[in-house]
Amino acid sequence: MSQPLVSVVVPVYNVEDYVSTCVDSLLSQTYPNLEILLVDDGSTDKSGSIIDTFSDPRLRVFHQENGGLSSARNFGLEHANGEFLCFVDSDDVVREDFVESMLNVALVNDCDLVICDLIGFVDEQPPSLDRQPVIAHPIARDDAIDCLYQSDSLVRFTVAVTKLYRQDLYTTLRFPHGKLHEDVAVALPIILSSHRIYELDSALYFYRDNPRSIMNSPSWAHLDGLVFYEEHYRTLEKMGHPAAKSAQLAAFKTAISNLVDFSRDQDKKSTKRFHHLLSHVQYLARRIEVHGLRPRDVALVLVTRVCPRTAISIYTVALHVRNTF
Repeated sequence: MSQPLVSVVVPVYNVEDYVSTCVDSLLSQTYPNLEILLVDDGSTDKSGSIIDTFSDPRLRVFHQENGGLSSARNFGLEHANGEFLCFVDSDDVVREDFVESMLNVALVNDCDLVICDLIGFVDEQPPSLDRQPVIAHPIARDDAIDCLYQSDSLVRFTVAVTKLYRQDLYTTLRFPHGKLHEDVAVALPIILSSHRIYELDSALYFYRDNPRSIMNSPSWAHLDGLVFYEEHYRTLEKMGHPAAKSAQLAAFKTAISNLVDFSRDQDKKSTKRFHHLLSHVQYLARRIEVHGLRPRDVALVLVTRVCPRTAISIYTVALHVRNTF
């Protein structure tokens, strides 16, 4: 079997404690024909100098002014030469067969997109990287779209880092500059452009769960996710796709989740932006067709239609007690 070049794009920003471990896991890959693009996005710690110390012909190191994760990924896309490509975040690690396992599936089955599972870890609990059998199965495009909005699959289907892509999926597509939840923006276009998709039951990617990261902190920037889910809804609605309803519900839940977070911050609660979001979540609730939804979702939508603040209280309790929604 041929060994096409695979490009691995790694944005690097202020991860001096972790970046060496990430790069080591990439240099340990069992698949030989790699180019690993390390894009230092204007780090203010020692990350940039650390990646400069590595010496390996597979590595290509770049330094740019800080532009954010999307900018660094887009830079990598512009400089990638591989027939296939994947993304890895610089504080994460991958199993030694991360590339090989997904590429074998792609080549044998003529895939555009291969998706693996992922597992989170914290510093005190490093992941086990022992190789386990890889089980692959095809997934229809419509089913993959549905997976973008299902609680048990949305993470691995949405994030950019669990996938091997045929390079031409990114011929014109780019991550939105300066936005949070940029993975959501490209997830649907990627699936819509993929003619054949395979999913692996095996976890080949291990992400570091950092409670201090912006992804785990209340921020107005999280509303970017709401905007992207609403874009999903409009796209799928134009197509007459049944998943449009799920995308609409995802936008609603993103809005109310942010309201829960912002409600804990008195400064945010007193802003016009908070009250506008409160009105918007009620607007979304009134547009959702509740027929066919789970009873808990029906209840949340109906309460929000009448009194969004009551719905926020209910959702806060539900999230605290257990992962009800």
